[in-house]
Amino acid sequence: MEFRLTEKLQHRYIDGTHNDVPEHERFFDPSVAGNFAIYLLGERYPGPIIHSHQELKYFAPVPVGETIVGTGVLSLKEMRRDKAYVAIDCDFTLGDDRVWWARMTCIWPEVHLRGEV
Repeated sequence: MEFRLTEKLQHRYIDGTHNDVPEHERFFDPSVAGNFAIYLLGERYPGPIIHSHQELKYFAPVPVGETIVGTGVLSLKEMRRDKAYVAIDCDFTLGDDRVWWARMTCIWPEVHLRGEV
């Protein structure tokens, strides 16, 4: 999935997180990778979700205005305490370079109801 990192999206994210630092004038806040991982996971398992936890790694800054490509691999599908847990490992690239990595783990009540786990 492609993610266009527009200036408008950057300002909306900064305003929502109250994370206004000078670097954000030129580079996108990398913590948005967690949100993009949820979009990728939602392609396979549409919400509603309960966000359990996430891991993020950053390899390179991404300038505002660029388009990154996100790919994900389902890394977990299991039942815990009568709840369906689903996780995705995502790589985000800019051209040939890996810039971000994210693992997003969520509880999907509807997956359990559909019997997919």
